[in-house]
Amino acid sequence: MEINALWYNALCIMEELRIKFNKEDLHYKELANKVKKSFNEKFWNNEKGCLYDVIDEIEDKIRPNQIWAVSLPFQILDRDKEKLIVNTVYKHLYSTYGLRSLSFMDEEFKEKYIGKLINRDLAYHMGTTWSFLIGPFITAYLKVNDYSNNSKERAKKMISLFGDHLKDGCINGIAEIFDGKFSCTSRGCYTQAWGVGEILRAYKELNRNQE
Repeated sequence: MEINALWYNALCIMEELRIKFNKEDLHYKELANKVKKSFNEKFWNNEKGCLYDVIDEIEDKIRPNQIWAVSLPFQILDRDKEKLIVNTVYKHLYSTYGLRSLSFMDEEFKEKYIGKLINRDLAYHMGTTWSFLIGPFITAYLKVNDYSNNSKERAKKMISLFGDHLKDGCINGIAEIFDGKFSCTSRGCYTQAWGVGEILRAYKELNRNQE
């Protein structure tokens, strides 16, 4: 699903470049419109108010990848759907230090990333919390709330929670992953570049929109 959202954004960028450089070929614009139409028809899960993760074999699970469809700059969904996605992700996937890889209400949800390699592998994408996903979530959260003062305060709180974690494990680092249930327990790589990078990006975005 997220590959399709990225593809749509790439096409929109190409269309902007076409306009900037005064090209007449409408190929990218026409293809982007087709992608947007197909995306809305095929990926929208009306029952759960979110997006299907895959559609070759429909997987009716709530996963975090869909947040990219909201956080990316070019809008592939209408605002009502974007709000529903953010609300669903917040309810099912948001945790202290990131987003869970599967809803905690799912019967296949794995509470901890611990034990033998096979057990850890089985939990990796089945509930484990990923720190870097907090960045696109904050972007999406601010976006659907029109960067209101309340949403900015809430986003600031989400970021500030990482202050305690910066004193754990590798000082001033953010761990790759955390347990799904008690997400204060860090796992995996004890300091991960994309986790740190996304917090810094979200912090910069928040401050830019406060000016």
